Amino acid sequence: MQITVRWPMIACMFVDAGLGAAIMDPFVAQETQARWQFAIRPLVPALTMDTWPLTRAWQPLSRFARTATGVLRTMLREGTPAISGCQGGPPV
Repeated sequence: MQITVRWPMIACMFVDAGLGAAIMDPFVAQETQARWQFAIRPLVPALTMDTWPLTRAWQPLSRFARTATGVLRTMLREGTPAISGCQGGPPV
């Protein structure tokens, strides 16, 4: 059986209830791992996901937005080091 949910927290409640596993982005996974004591298991081979910053069409990027976009671009290119310290399990 496959269940699709709109909100990651709903998926976490299903996992916590023992109804299966969930696939989510690493940012949400890091947050939920601490709250529910989940194991983060990387998918092998890794999945890719396109990302884009959303901005107002008529307004140039602020200095902060340019810096934040650059930092995020670097993090994504280097493999999202934000979750490197999480306790995880073996690859799936």
